[in-house]
Amino acid sequence: MDDNGTNRRILVEMLRNWRMNPVPVDGGPEALGALREAAGRGEPFPLVLLDAMMPGMNGFAVADRIRTDPALGGTRVVMLSSAGPGEGTRYREHGIDLYLMKPAKQSEILDAIALTLSGPPDPGAGRVAVAVAPDRAPGVRLRPLNILLAEDNPVNQKLAVAVLEKSGHTVTVAPNGRAAVDLSGARPFDVILMDLQMPEMGGLEATAAIREREAGTETHQPIVAMTAHAMKGDADRCLAAGMDGYVSKPVQFEHLDRVLARVLPGATVEAPPVPALPSVSTSTPAPGAPALAIADRAVALQCTGGDEELLHEIAELFVQECPRQIGELRTALGTGDAPGARRAAHTIKGAAGNFGARATCELAQRIESLAKNGELDKATGLVPDLERQLGFVAAELASWSA
Repeated sequence: MDDNGTNRRILVEMLRNWRMNPVPVDGGPEALGALREAAGRGEPFPLVLLDAMMPGMNGFAVADRIRTDPALGGTRVVMLSSAGPGEGTRYREHGIDLYLMKPAKQSEILDAIALTLSGPPDPGAGRVAVAVAPDRAPGVRLRPLNILLAEDNPVNQKLAVAVLEKSGHTVTVAPNGRAAVDLSGARPFDVILMDLQMPEMGGLEATAAIREREAGTETHQPIVAMTAHAMKGDADRCLAAGMDGYVSKPVQFEHLDRVLARVLPGATVEAPPVPALPSVSTSTPAPGAPALAIADRAVALQCTGGDEELLHEIAELFVQECPRQIGELRTALGTGDAPGARRAAHTIKGAAGNFGARATCELAQRIESLAKNGELDKATGLVPDLERQLGFVAAELASWSA
């Protein structure tokens, strides 16, 4: 519901791209009429997106009518508002499930929808969400899935395969986008988990190839992107490219389960309570290390689902892979291969993120950005610092194992 025709059109196209079925209305009476008509024929709307500021009957008045109408009791309400978060009490008073500040990005709206629909209605909760925090949503349990993992980073591969298989899923690994396109064309998969930056063919290009192959057919391969959160706009680009959802790296697998539950209707079974992760202790920094925490064991355990043995395995693999990855970065920079340098820095950043190595990730991010802009000389000057930082991380991880 929005009285602005441009806003309605943008939201309708956005929702249709996510394979949803939006019904746009321009005012409160029209919204309530559509809701009651749908409920009367046994097809109630599960969700209403409301603009707050409307002529005549505003969004708050519509929310009040929804909450007091027994026929609309199961309808959730997300409000889009240009008012400040200080008015959160007002939203709670009107029983609005969640609100977003305008202008809201595509990725924020998608997360808001997923979060609002992830649990039973909670009238009066008034969850305030200027930027949605999907990791706070209730846990879900999925039936065993046949998953294609498109990922070139050995550390990320091992981590994802171990956690997914532990959850009962079957995982096939594609080392690049081209292999993902070929494998998905040869046999069916419930879902593809698609990294964005891979050699030969990246995730966006692979998705485009799959969508082109589907054109004119009744098939639709669900694809979920795995994107580095630090790259602004990645989430929006994923959705615009035809992906069905996305998760940020390092992947929090509870969040991934919720995304898969949304992307794959009927894939959930009864969900148990989400267990708390084991407590962790902080290890002593390596001698000569920078003041910023080298790595965060709590973050690493979150990534492995609390599996200590898996944590030690991926830590050992990370240390083994570091010299090769630095070598690939130096070679790419030395030969003027900007895309290769960007991809190598991205790989290092993604692997280090699994261990909460913030300083390393930030340094790799700087090199990745410089390579993207063609500033290879500046990027080359940062490589010794990155190599030294990786040495600190390796020593930290060794102390965890000890």
